[in-house]
Amino acid sequence: MPNRSIITVDLFKVDPAHLPDLNSRLTSLWAHYPIDLVVGTSSLTDPIERSRGFQSILLRRHETLDECRAFEEKDSYQDIIRTGLQDHLRFTIETDLNVVPSTSTEIEMSDLLIHVVLFKFKPDHTAKISQFQTEIQNLSHLSCVTSERLVCQGPVRVPVPPSSAPTASASSEPETDDALRQGYHLCLISHHPGLPGLAAYQSSAEHHDVTTRLMFPFKEELTRFDFLVDPSRLSTKTMIPAAPLGERVPS
Repeated sequence: MPNRSIITVDLFKVDPAHLPDLNSRLTSLWAHYPIDLVVGTSSLTDPIERSRGFQSILLRRHETLDECRAFEEKDSYQDIIRTGLQDHLRFTIETDLNVVPSTSTEIEMSDLLIHVVLFKFKPDHTAKISQFQTEIQNLSHLSCVTSERLVCQGPVRVPVPPSSAPTASASSEPETDDALRQGYHLCLISHHPGLPGLAAYQSSAEHHDVTTRLMFPFKEELTRFDFLVDPSRLSTKTMIPAAPLGERVPS
């Protein structure tokens, strides 16, 4: 049986003036922790209904939920999520497909675009979630999906770090893992050969069929974040800084 991994998506929104500092602190994480992680930066010109204004992403892989929790307890991570964020969305899945590029994995990185979509369904249509999840994952066979790397999963719950527990002196309760997920039901992560590959995926008859039958009529909210990985900036450790994505392809 393939080894299963814990994959976490962190999406961040800050005041634009603070974005360089946020990205610098995200980028510095790889120097301290021996895990696979990718930092990506989005353009501020993204359609608001798609990106919700998120500017940066931290995509990371852990071996276990305990390892994930330990990472989220670290002061360097806690400092990021508690300082100056206007919005923070976090979604954790468990999968046997690794979608986080690193020097320790055999992932094709030439012109690699990583496509992340979070889906929230209307309360009276949650029965559609399982069928949509199954059928959208079947699109991994499309030639415009790099090495069949497409996963769509519901959340797994990461135990709240003790440092996040409410205290008597706290002015408000801290955000739990469930709260940071913001009610989203599914997270899709897929790899594509650049913008043309993503465009081919989204314009395919198969994608149109699944999304028009099982997602768009029943969705409450959709958040999307795409970024291009720059293989020339591959670290000798485990992180790939990601190049900003200037042009967007509509969902």
